[in-house]
Amino acid sequence: MGSRGRKGKRRESARPQAGEPKAKYEAVWPTVGAAPNWLRILLPLLVAGAAFVTFLPALDADFVNWDDDKLFLTNSHYRGLSWSHLEWMFTTTKMGHWQPLSWVTLGVNYKLYGMETRGYHLSNILLHAGCALTFYFLALRLLTLSIGPRNQLSGAHLRIAAAAAALFFAVHPLRVESVAWVTERRDLLSGLFFIMTTAAYLKSRTVERQRLLWYLAAVAVFILSVLSKAWGMTIPAILIVLDFYPLRRLRGRVRDWFARPALLIWLEKVPFVVIAALTAWKAINAQAGQLITVKSLAEHSLVCRAAQVGYGAAFYVWKTLLPLDLIPLYELPYRMNPWEPRFVLGAGAVVLAAGVLLALRRRWTAGLALAVCYLAIYSPVSGIAQSGPQLVKDSYSYLCCLSWAVLVGGLSIWCFRRWGAGAFAGAGCALALWIGVLGLLSWRQTGIWHDSKTLWTHTLSIDDNCAMAHNNLAVLLRKEDKFEDASRHYRRSLEIKPDDAHTNYNLGNCLKALGQYPEAIECYKNAIDFYKTATENRTEHYQAHLNLANTYRTLKRIPEAVEHHMVAARYRRDAELYELVARELRTVGRLQEAEKYFRKALQKKPGFFDAHYGLGKLLLQRGECPGALEHLRKAVKLEPDSEKAQRGLARAQAQCPG
Repeated sequence: MGSRGRKGKRRESARPQAGEPKAKYEAVWPTVGAAPNWLRILLPLLVAGAAFVTFLPALDADFVNWDDDKLFLTNSHYRGLSWSHLEWMFTTTKMGHWQPLSWVTLGVNYKLYGMETRGYHLSNILLHAGCALTFYFLALRLLTLSIGPRNQLSGAHLRIAAAAAALFFAVHPLRVESVAWVTERRDLLSGLFFIMTTAAYLKSRTVERQRLLWYLAAVAVFILSVLSKAWGMTIPAILIVLDFYPLRRLRGRVRDWFARPALLIWLEKVPFVVIAALTAWKAINAQAGQLITVKSLAEHSLVCRAAQVGYGAAFYVWKTLLPLDLIPLYELPYRMNPWEPRFVLGAGAVVLAAGVLLALRRRWTAGLALAVCYLAIYSPVSGIAQSGPQLVKDSYSYLCCLSWAVLVGGLSIWCFRRWGAGAFAGAGCALALWIGVLGLLSWRQTGIWHDSKTLWTHTLSIDDNCAMAHNNLAVLLRKEDKFEDASRHYRRSLEIKPDDAHTNYNLGNCLKALGQYPEAIECYKNAIDFYKTATENRTEHYQAHLNLANTYRTLKRIPEAVEHHMVAARYRRDAELYELVARELRTVGRLQEAEKYFRKALQKKPGFFDAHYGLGKLLLQRGECPGALEHLRKAVKLEPDSEKAQRGLARAQAQCPG
């Protein structure tokens, strides 16, 4: 766009302060210049097409045993779109997330494809392509606003810069986890609406007509974003940053930001803040409802949290520049040392970068704005309120690294304005090569998510100190009856994290299968102790008691077996388990307790042959003939062909007079 002459210069110099008349402000908004129609069509198609093609290997991927198994393979609640299914989707907090809209899309997938994984992955890829396409238009608007009304860039230059930004985002290897992992559908859906919210808000601030319509559209799409995943709640902070730059609605001294003329700017954020606050409340309750608790300060000190926040902020920038050795889980150290070099260097890099950006805030306001947006979006997953086993996570970069993609587009514009068209072309060629390399890396990284074994084998090839990876790989090996190999990985996992109850339990199962009963008993005992520390009402706690009891029973150690079977029976009120406990109690001579458990079994299952037969024998042993005859007759009636029941009844009739 060329110069607007003297009139344009006067308007530009009259940049409004907070609260100045809108008409005066609207006149200075730059617009994208003309560009050939073929370029206007080609660039968006290129962005969407690259995003789609890069992740095509995901179409052949399976569900993985990293949340996919719990969310999809063993969960039937999402498989449909009936009222009962929709009710579940809008009320469940399964795995600590409230994501009703994401569940609806997964329900649609099931209706279309059943449990065929190709359909789920295709939907993920299409959603990512939609995010890339939408981000292209957002980047175009941001870049246009940032350069001001007096620029020397044609519409073609701006569109190419926006396409560079969108392509950098779309094909980067850090996107692989969100696209290739079905569980992260929520990232893509929430991300799409997040980008649309930002674009609609910018539109509402930079048009003369239909301003209210665009504003309401921003609020509506924001609601869709937080219904997909809670991390969209950072939108209010992003909109405020945009008001500073590139919209420049908040300027001058700090006290002017809160003066009466600026009141409208803050009031228009109220709907976003209210929605964000409700979302945060819902997210906290979702985790609490699933026993996914935030680590206490005793478990994870303030110094450790600060080290994690600094490391994560530097990690995503570093991996954006050099996306190598990416894995699904960068595990939080069992005993975190905040003075470890990587944490110190990460925090130091963040402090240094913050200092530089603050020093350059007047000369390079865009850099500071991008960094603040990055940190704002990153903050909910930074580790300030740590939950889960992760230190950092590739999928957390999906939205927060949009800032660095915009920066890529901005750098190409800077090259043009600094050195002219030749530099712009040279930078474009270098950037195209870089983006091509990133696309190839993403193609290869996507293959890592092909199946669970490939995923965890790759993880351990890069980080052998990931306890969760060892555990998950061992689960797969155990299913293949490779108990020796599985137990080796379980042992390695416990070397890293010795107090993990689930791993102790799994190792106990492996050792039991190998006939190594004393070692299995120790593992079950450890698991019980650690489960009890975590919670008194866990399915695994019951299972550990049950398997320990069965191991004692195999070793003919009935007194010890019955104690753990009795504990297991408190967790699962099951007729068969009650009957087993009763038989063991009768064996060790605890007849009164045995009778109680036989009767509990019959309360649960009145037509239970074994319980009638066992109770009849017990009562006969105690000389209670009427009761013995009653239950033994019922046993014969239930199974007339049972020889033991016939013999028992005959013995009772011979022993009891009359």
